[in-house]
Amino acid sequence: MPVRDALSSLLSRAVERRVREWIRDANAADDARIAELEGEIEKLKKKLSMTQGAIQASTAELMKLKGAADESRNVAQQAMQRATSALAAAESATEGVTALELHLAEHAEPEPEDTGSEPEPEPEPKGDHLCQVDGCDKPVRAKGYCARHYQQWKRGTL
Repeated sequence: MPVRDALSSLLSRAVERRVREWIRDANAADDARIAELEGEIEKLKKKLSMTQGAIQASTAELMKLKGAADESRNVAQQAMQRATSALAAAESATEGVTALELHLAEHAEPEPEDTGSEPEPEPEPKGDHLCQVDGCDKPVRAKGYCARHYQQWKRGTL
């Protein structure tokens, strides 16, 4: 039996040594995997931090845009109110003009019927006050020009 005990003891030590090697190898592999996972965790933390910063910047930009949109909405509402007031004033003015036209039409003298004769000539100028435009022999109305050329001079097209 001593041989059996010796073999058993040897076998037991060999198995124990082998089990310890497996455990050591497994621990080493686990340590390497843990280190790898910790590296991945750090990378993810950095990405998360960058993402949070981007979210904060986007939120700030959205708040600015919301403020600008609110301000634009207020300006548009004010413009709408002014346009509504202007429309009411224009309608009132149109009613006034229509009433005035009706009043004038009721009190106007009838226009003379066209007899086919030529219109009355313009009054002769007193003295030699003729339009200063070459070839124009109409009387001066203002600034040395006849009515037509004075209007052109005012518009800057003369």
